[in-house]
Amino acid sequence: MKENNFDISVIIITHNQVAYLNRAIDSVLNQNFDKTYEIIVISDSNNDNKTEEILKSYKDKYDNFNYYNVENHSAFFSRNDGILKAKGKYICFLDGDDFYHENFLKVMFKNITKYNADIVCCSSYRYKNNKKISYPLRKKCVLNKYNAIKKLFFDAYIRSFMTIKMYRKDLLLNIVNNFQFKKKFNFVYEDSLTNFLAFKNSNIVINIPDLLYFYNKDNVSSLTRAISCYQDNINVSAFIMNNIKESNDEKLLKIFTHSYFRKKLLLAFDLSKLNKLKNPNTKKIKKTAYKELKEIYKKHLIRKDASYNDFLNNLIYKD
Repeated sequence: MKENNFDISVIIITHNQVAYLNRAIDSVLNQNFDKTYEIIVISDSNNDNKTEEILKSYKDKYDNFNYYNVENHSAFFSRNDGILKAKGKYICFLDGDDFYHENFLKVMFKNITKYNADIVCCSSYRYKNNKKISYPLRKKCVLNKYNAIKKLFFDAYIRSFMTIKMYRKDLLLNIVNNFQFKKKFNFVYEDSLTNFLAFKNSNIVINIPDLLYFYNKDNVSSLTRAISCYQDNINVSAFIMNNIKESNDEKLLKIFTHSYFRKKLLLAFDLSKLNKLKNPNTKKIKKTAYKELKEIYKKHLIRKDASYNDFLNNLIYKD
């Protein structure tokens, strides 16, 4: 493991977001924070020269700034690249078209160190046309791993987004080092998968109502998700269930199964995108999808179908 030379590593992922990149980086450099931190930018498959120019100018000016060009085409693998390069005791993430509140690092670091926590989660703004819409969490609370996972599975009290969290680095390193990443391709719900694995190995998770992260809603391209993301939804759910079954944690399995109706609502949202395709098989696809989800949550079946095997073989396969 690399020596921790910084208190925090901020990992920024950028993919064709040159119009917003300066704002994202400056929001980190202008933090009201008196501890040490580094900025690592993972420039993933950017197809312009301007991004390289911007990143080089920051590297030449700041000793705590570095960047790497990769060809991942996936936020999941780009974040993993950043985790392996990080030298901070704690890690947080920023998307290249979003930005931090000036007190993000200060407040997150204060809470994660005060309670000796593994993860701290904050609230966020949706930012569009210079207008802010807040999405505050209900209240500050200190949670054990089971209560935290319960709230994570319902994706309401604790949202699944990795960018509104700070993690103890060894939690994330454990995930990267204990899973073999076989191919690099884009998939949806990578945050849900990573967060489950991190929360499962945590002891204390802090939830705070402070509004510290700004999601950019002006960048329409960042909101576009694959029509077929419903299958990723099912496959990630299957992966989580299989992982719980392997751990023989009945309490965790009970928490997981109780989140069935919340997951069914999320699947319904994803399946609604199929209506745009006007595929004559849409009705059959939806019926099959709901059946698969029910089997995972209600019958706890270990999936062996082709789509799930492809998901494991192409993305992440536990040794």
